[in-house]
Amino acid sequence: MLAGSPDIKIELLELAFKAALNLEKSRAGISLLYKLTNISPNDSESLNSFLEEWSVSDAMSILAEIDSRIKVIEAIDRLSGDHSVDELHTLHPLIEKARWVFGPEFDTPEYASNRGLIKTMSSVFGRKYKKEDFTNSARRPDIVVGENSSISSLGLEEFSGEIRKTKRVLLIELKKGGFEIGRGEMDQAKYYVEDIWHAGVGSCQPYIKAFVVGDSIDHLTGKYQTVGKSKDEQFGEVHAITYSELVRSAEARLFSLKEKIEGRYDSLEDGPLINELLGNPEQKDLDFAAGQE
Repeated sequence: MLAGSPDIKIELLELAFKAALNLEKSRAGISLLYKLTNISPNDSESLNSFLEEWSVSDAMSILAEIDSRIKVIEAIDRLSGDHSVDELHTLHPLIEKARWVFGPEFDTPEYASNRGLIKTMSSVFGRKYKKEDFTNSARRPDIVVGENSSISSLGLEEFSGEIRKTKRVLLIELKKGGFEIGRGEMDQAKYYVEDIWHAGVGSCQPYIKAFVVGDSIDHLTGKYQTVGKSKDEQFGEVHAITYSELVRSAEARLFSLKEKIEGRYDSLEDGPLINELLGNPEQKDLDFAAGQE
């Protein structure tokens, strides 16, 4: 018998021993045992109820997706107010990871850059921007860099009959820190939508949703414009949104889960958080005592 629990049943000891043997076969087994020794009675009840309904692998898949989305929004919230942040290589990739904020239709892994869209971007923005401002590297060929903003595009391909074509385009123009969106910026985005639609993507003319994102919006500027040949023939729209509105919208779409587990993310440091989200390698400390990598 254990000194701290003289009345413990032998059946429980046998089960614990078998569990320990199974966990010992896993690389993370020792770490898990340490966690179980510190679990509270309330958490034990919750864990038991959880395992009655969920498999651990299914739960981890869902939690990983939720965790990733909350971290992206946390990073955007922290960095959007920092005017020294590298907009092109940090903010823009984060915003693209959060494209689901701009509408449920964009919440699909099928949204990506494609050759037809890249050629259209090059054709349209190559004329409007100085040649040296057009980014056309193998890694990020779909971003245009201007003096006060950077613009990226993502397309959704769907089958039209037996032909796969780009049917919808998400255009995101990020303004630099401290920038106020005015009528000029909204009109310019409208021209981009018109030019991209008329240039076409491959052999089609997709519907285009453009978002201009900045620190603030001039009070005389409308936040929404439709784009088309007539009232009944629209092929695009333009939205103005602030970084803070984007973050609040994202938190609402996540059912305010971030507020319920705020402490989990408050303690994260900026560097490791950004490296994780952008896939930058980082050396982790090894905790041999707890059996962790």
